[in-house]
Amino acid sequence: MARVFSSASQEAIRFSSFSEISNYPFSLIIWFKAYQTNIYQDIVNFTNSFSDQNYVRILLWNNGTLWASVRNGDGEPSIAGGSYSANVWSCAGITYSADNSRQLWVNGTSIGTSTTSLLFPAINRFSIGRLDRPSAANPFNGEAGWCAIWNSSLTDADHKSIAAGTSPFSIQPDNLKVFVPNGNLDGETDLDVITGTTLTQVGTPTWSDDSPSGLIYPSQQIIDVSQGIITPAVQYIPRQIKIQNQRLILK
Repeated sequence: MARVFSSASQEAIRFSSFSEISNYPFSLIIWFKAYQTNIYQDIVNFTNSFSDQNYVRILLWNNGTLWASVRNGDGEPSIAGGSYSANVWSCAGITYSADNSRQLWVNGTSIGTSTTSLLFPAINRFSIGRLDRPSAANPFNGEAGWCAIWNSSLTDADHKSIAAGTSPFSIQPDNLKVFVPNGNLDGETDLDVITGTTLTQVGTPTWSDDSPSGLIYPSQQIIDVSQGIITPAVQYIPRQIKIQNQRLILK
């Protein structure tokens, strides 16, 4: 499954209060399927609910290429390139290792780097579906899901592995801070399975039964330690586990 966003309706889902990432390094990946390639579309970003001038974003350019940037006031160093096609699932990823070390990947291939120095912006929101600042912009028209964020630098091999379908649970699990499958694990839910937070809807995004092919899912059991609940579904608590051979093992 995946979330479906309509650009005409300015739809999004978001952490209204986000503090899991507040500095470098961090890495982010998201799977997306755009319905068109001739409009500007922000698929995922960190923003500031009080300012238009502070954000980290991945933008789909209006010529079928991608653009990743960070903005802190007036400066906005960016990386552009790669390609995406309409109605085809793609995997976009960024790793920002330091204030002068940033990299963009598309489908496991490194597209480019940026070395312009820029301090981490003041952000308090994480969103999928549009540039979700006070003056919202560039709404996404398509499907998205399987978004994950780490407070560490993913390697080339990590990005290639994720683009091949590997579960984020299996990539630097101790540093995985956010994972929003958007329904792929447990029905129609916007749950972040790391923090247990359900993202807030903006507008009325819908659902699709589609998802990228080849995704590797974790074992089929939820164990909610904090609630003492065991239900038949998918294991969610990566902070309590180690991953070995695609199995989730309690510490």
